[in-house]
Amino acid sequence: MCCIKIALRRSFFEKTVQSIANGTDKDESFVTVVRLETKLRATLTEQQKALFEQIKKTDAEITTGMGYKPFTNGFRFASRLMMEVYEPTPELEL
Repeated sequence: MCCIKIALRRSFFEKTVQSIANGTDKDESFVTVVRLETKLRATLTEQQKALFEQIKKTDAEITTGMGYKPFTNGFRFASRLMMEVYEPTPELEL
C-alpha cells in the first residue's frame, strides 16, 4: 500500500511539473514550490537527496493523517444532522 501511495504521489508530481512546464497549471504557490524544490535538488548530493525524500515522505504522511480526523468529525456531524432531518417528530406527524 505504501509503495502505491508513493508511486501515485510521484506520478502526480511528474504530471504537475509537466503541466506547469506547459503553462496549463496557474496556481502560483504550487509553481513556486516546484521551482524551488527543483533548484534545491540540483544542489544536493545523493545522500542528501535520499534524506530529503524521507523528510518529504514523513511530512506527507503527517499531513495526510492530520486531515483524517477533521474529515471524520465533519462526516459524523453531517450524518447526525441528516438523521435529525429524517427523524419523525411528534409535532409534524399528522
